[in-house]
Amino acid sequence: MKRLVSAPSRLLDPQLQAHLLRDQYGTFRLTRAIRPGLDLEIIPQAGYRLELQQRPAPRLAASISAERLFDVFLDLLSLLGETVDVHVQSSHGNGRCHFVRRGLDRPVLMSYCVEFEELLLHDGCTGIVVIDPAQNQEVHFDEHKVIIIYSWGWEQFAQIFEQYGILRCDDLKLILEAVHYHCSRPEYAERLKRFIHYLGAEAISGTVEDV
Repeated sequence: MKRLVSAPSRLLDPQLQAHLLRDQYGTFRLTRAIRPGLDLEIIPQAGYRLELQQRPAPRLAASISAERLFDVFLDLLSLLGETVDVHVQSSHGNGRCHFVRRGLDRPVLMSYCVEFEELLLHDGCTGIVVIDPAQNQEVHFDEHKVIIIYSWGWEQFAQIFEQYGILRCDDLKLILEAVHYHCSRPEYAERLKRFIHYLGAEAISGTVEDV
């Protein structure tokens, strides 16, 4: 993996600069958060795959075009229980930080996510995990803007994907599985601090000052 965070364009190799500006491959659009490697070992495409051998529950992994991604994420959250635990992960600053808020009302979380939609979609240094402890289900919206789901009731989540025209492809390759670039902006670190404050999340590793 390669990481690029807020690099001034004048410091980039012209070939890399052009590559980072490209946000569409066929009909698939990327958010500003992530780019494949220059060699395009993996070309981004829409789809989801099912992994039944995963523990502690079956896993769905989905790659979704930017114009649908956030709407799909919210619809997936709506399948969780009314009370959830929220984990926010950040690679801003000098290391990884991890913040947790337990026992948050899911509708309240969803309203915060809408308010911070740009951060969640376009910051390649921010990821969120939402856990439904009552039903043992998890929805991950990670730094790569890939959606990962753990659930024994995976069929209901797959149905959401299908409703958006996101089809099952069990040999789907995800952008995080080859060399790739993470992109961010300086202002996203401050927005992340506000998001954590709104959630009332506590630091598990790192501090807000590290963000």
